[in-house]
Amino acid sequence: MLTFGRLITAIVTPFRADGSVNYEAFGRLVEGLIDAGNDAIVVTGTTGESP
Repeated sequence: MLTFGRLITAIVTPFRADGSVNYEAFGRLVEGLIDAGNDAIVVTGTTGESP
């Protein structure tokens, strides 16, 4: 049986309509990833958010 190791996700950054970071939504995303069994979260990963 194959074992791939741990689950690590590059998280997106949620923004408000005015361009500010939506920290409340970010917290919900983090909690959801933890609940889904993620072992780690990659902040500023490769999610295509660069200008």
